[in-house]
Amino acid sequence: MLIEEEYKFCHRLIVENIHIIEKTETYAVGAVAATMAFSATQSGRLIVILSSWLPLVISALGAIRFWGVDVTIGRINAYLKTIEADNSKLNWTTYYSMSKPRALKWSRRAFWVILIVVSFAFASVTLFNGPYVVTPAAFAPSTAPATVAGKM
Repeated sequence: MLIEEEYKFCHRLIVENIHIIEKTETYAVGAVAATMAFSATQSGRLIVILSSWLPLVISALGAIRFWGVDVTIGRINAYLKTIEADNSKLNWTTYYSMSKPRALKWSRRAFWVILIVVSFAFASVTLFNGPYVVTPAAFAPSTAPATVAGKM
């Protein structure tokens, strides 16, 4: 009975770690977007350059965090398999690892790679072409009358 409680606890720990991964992804996207928006609204070159590299730092730190949590989940999963090897009534982890597609793990890795690439591209373009000052007026509808082929 004690081993079953430990087994359940390890499963809960895996679920908690998956929630950590999901929150990290959400917060990273929000922080990267907010930092890019901040950078796009600044006019001082130094502030623009420094703030444009922050998304890359955020993305890299998020990827490192994902990797650490993913390794932890893998270790817990390996431990659960050893418990299952000694207890024939417990077999969910072994069954699930043999039957599940690996798409989720690869999609999470692709998420971090894409976020890092986009952040690097943003920082590089801003470094060589910035600053870009985006104001709310840039998104306002035009008050000029529409013309067709130069005629009103």
